[in-house]
Amino acid sequence: MYYDTLMSESVDLIDKYLQTNHSEFRRRVEEQAQSIIDSKSEFSPDSYGIGLEREYYLTDKTLRLKRRDSEFCDRANCQYELGLHNVEFASRPCCDFSDIDEFIADLRRNYDHLANMVDDGFIVRDGCIGLSPSGETMTEYLSDGSYLNGCKIPANMTDSPYYLMLEHDISQDSDKTLSHPNLSYERDGTMTVSLTTSIQPHVQVPRLEQLPDYFSACIRLCGPLTALSANSPYVPHDMYSSEPSTDPFTHENRITIQRDIFNNRGRRGVRLPKDVECFKDLIDRIASHELYMPILSEEAPEADWSGDSYEFNHQQRTTWWWVNPRIGDCADGDSDRAVRIELRPFSNQPTFKDNISLLLLSVGAVTGIAETNHPVLELSWENAYQNFMNAEKQGSDADLTWIDSNGETVTNTQKIIEDIAEVADHGLGEMGVPQDTIDEYLHPMRERTESPSKWKCRRYGEYLSENSYESALKKTFQDYVKQSSSEQPFCEWD
Repeated sequence: MYYDTLMSESVDLIDKYLQTNHSEFRRRVEEQAQSIIDSKSEFSPDSYGIGLEREYYLTDKTLRLKRRDSEFCDRANCQYELGLHNVEFASRPCCDFSDIDEFIADLRRNYDHLANMVDDGFIVRDGCIGLSPSGETMTEYLSDGSYLNGCKIPANMTDSPYYLMLEHDISQDSDKTLSHPNLSYERDGTMTVSLTTSIQPHVQVPRLEQLPDYFSACIRLCGPLTALSANSPYVPHDMYSSEPSTDPFTHENRITIQRDIFNNRGRRGVRLPKDVECFKDLIDRIASHELYMPILSEEAPEADWSGDSYEFNHQQRTTWWWVNPRIGDCADGDSDRAVRIELRPFSNQPTFKDNISLLLLSVGAVTGIAETNHPVLELSWENAYQNFMNAEKQGSDADLTWIDSNGETVTNTQKIIEDIAEVADHGLGEMGVPQDTIDEYLHPMRERTESPSKWKCRRYGEYLSENSYESALKKTFQDYVKQSSSEQPFCEWD
């Protein structure tokens, strides 16, 4: 009876969004956007703030994908994500950087608690799922579902109004292919996105007049930091129609898959955004963005959305830019409002310390570049975009262009990372992070000589010489999980 009621409510909700008057939705978005622009004086909290979102997936003891039960996230005090195998932690913001060690310790406690909640299995820090569930292929798991009045309800998707509407919207796309050349898989809706897991550092813009520099700094960092952190070169072996190469189609499946899924019917929900000139420019761009499952506030499920600017909030929630602005409350919880920026391209990293290192490298470098007017702000957007595309495809072997702190053009990846680490050190110091903490947590990323994706490709190639590609991918994944479980930072791996 409960399932029948759920299915009926889901179809009713989809009917409501299908009947939405798009002109009225647009009118409200524009009206709310103007109200936000008029209140811009509230958006300069004059304080730093950072945060972190971390996504994981669950496996059984044999490392095959595992579904969580319906109460798992409540018991583990974490958030639901798209697939029944996914979970997410969103940290409390950190604003007192003299006490950042306690912020990091809290993140560690959250992870340990989550890991202890997984019965007869593991929580995996990885960029992409390694093995399909026991007894079914990955394609069967992603495609399974039931239909009611022509609406598909995926069997392995989290029960959420947001996901249900998005699923229906995306499933209307007539192009069901992924851009990978040798996958025996046709996507159906959004579930393919649940293959990948990410970490998403957040940084708060302290003063609104600095927004263009903070935004531009994030855009220019996307390429080098994606190259350094790439961690998803392969998908589960049973999705391939032929042997994948040791030089894979992409080193960062998160980027490739999300672009394939969300950029459809002339819409580009996933993209590296252009630079912005001012706060108004940013708000206008969000307001004019392509529509995804628009629904008016009076029809919306209250459990998922609230607030005076519902339609605008919905609009910004359905942008998936790799540098993604969020308009909302100040991180320290006072009466001010703020713009925070999410850096979204990065895969989950092999160990806890690697994730914290990527967080501090990211937010420190963004702050350092913006606050010092670092010369890389003069790097053209076109060069920043090409860096990002190269990093997606090639990981740490990517061709990159950077302008260092001396104003010199640099193409050597290690020298680029050295410059980024130096400016991050400065930025974190300006925020008030103690120097010993900076030294400890920048070390794992600073000392990397290759991306985790490159390590996986090399290990896969070693196994491939004496094994089928299915077995070689499985062994590579098993080695990765064993190494990451040791908590030895990736820069110290074999």
